Amino acid sequence: MLDYYSNGKIEEYKNRRVQLHKLIDQDAILMEVLPHSIGVTLYEKVAFINKLTTPTTSLKRMVIIETKYDQGKIIKLKFKIAS
Repeated sequence: MLDYYSNGKIEEYKNRRVQLHKLIDQDAILMEVLPHSIGVTLYEKVAFINKLTTPTTSLKRMVIIETKYDQGKIIKLKFKIAS
C-alpha cells in the first residue's frame, strides 16, 4: 500500500478497495485475535478495509486463522498479527 501512496498509484489503490468491498460480505464477522489470548477485536467491513489499505509493517505479519465463504464472499475472517 505504501507503494500506492508514494508513487501516486491512486487508481490502483481505489481498485483494490473496490475489490475488497466485492469480496467481503456486508455482514461479515471480521475478528482480530489479540496477543496473549486477551480477547478479540471485531471490525465492521469498512474499518477492516481501511486497516488493510493503510500502509503499516504489521500487515506483513498478518496470519489468517480461519476464513468462511458464502456465495463467493467472505462471511467470517479470523486473523492475528504475529509478533
